[in-house]
Amino acid sequence: MWVSLRPLALIMLSAGPLSAQGPEALVTDRPDFTESASAVTPGQFQLEAGYTFTQSGDVNEHSLGEALLRIGIMKRVEGRIGASMAWVEQPGDDDSGVEDPTLGIKIVLTDGAGQPGWRPAVAVLAATTLPAGSDEVTEDTWQPGVTGAFAWDLSERLGLGANVGYTYASEAGDRFDQGSASVALGVGLTERTGAYVEAFTIFPAGDGTGDDATLNGGITYLVSKDFQLDARIGAGLTDDAPDVFVGFGVARRW
Repeated sequence: MWVSLRPLALIMLSAGPLSAQGPEALVTDRPDFTESASAVTPGQFQLEAGYTFTQSGDVNEHSLGEALLRIGIMKRVEGRIGASMAWVEQPGDDDSGVEDPTLGIKIVLTDGAGQPGWRPAVAVLAATTLPAGSDEVTEDTWQPGVTGAFAWDLSERLGLGANVGYTYASEAGDRFDQGSASVALGVGLTERTGAYVEAFTIFPAGDGTGDDATLNGGITYLVSKDFQLDARIGAGLTDDAPDVFVGFGVARRW
């Protein structure tokens, strides 16, 4: 059930917990699900990657790579390319391969973060998967979607992010409408360390299933102004959500 939105989740990850302050702060789109409302500076590149282990009943899934290359195109606009590998361990039928890559763009509409009051920063993302993955895991069709991202600076070290999204999803060749929503609270614990807690939902989790509601939290550590480490853990709140998942990753800007 986690798989059906994961290609687009590469595009949609993270509220960017506050692990650094100031205009040069490294704002990442991992490790949480909520997308940030900021774009990479023009001329810069930012690569984010990681690994996640997910358990749902007697099915174990590994996602390796989770690579997202963010490219600063112009002020408030970034291009995005995502790629990952997956292998699924289940009774009598193991699958593995390269997942469908993703291609997208993020446009920041308003930069409200850091302003007094409750005016949010707002961004829009348009993305799609490309039917170019391995035979075992590809959906063999495009899965376009759009996401609205919102962010508020509540204080110098406290931030709130929220997303609302829609995907024209596909599962085993069947098309269906899939929505998503999330809210994440991030806190800067120190100048280098940040943490977050988040709730998100995917509705429906898959074709003909119920909804996925998940609660998770994580931590980030800023090794330098351009390099970050992260870790996360979460659990499902509904029958169609994963039982538990854990993951870790990195982000590098240059």
